[in-house]
Amino acid sequence: MPGLSQAERRARTAGASAGTSLCDLSGGLCQLAVLAQSLSHDPVALLLDEPTAALDIRHQFEVMEALRDAGHGLHINVLGRPGAA
Repeated sequence: MPGLSQAERRARTAGASAGTSLCDLSGGLCQLAVLAQSLSHDPVALLLDEPTAALDIRHQFEVMEALRDAGHGLHINVLGRPGAA
């Protein structure tokens, strides 16, 4: 969420998930929620194990674009199988 303060990012992620347990989400949505939560804490580095594995193609592109946009000054290591999106 480029351009937003840390407090604004936390408020948005908290509001989006209010009343919803991660157990209530599909595997792909759960993955997106955890990634958004991780990015909201202004991490120095992220280690992601197949971050797009359970996502449809549209959400795969959205995740990779979000990581690219958030990646300025952030160390990101992505693990995955060869040939996987």
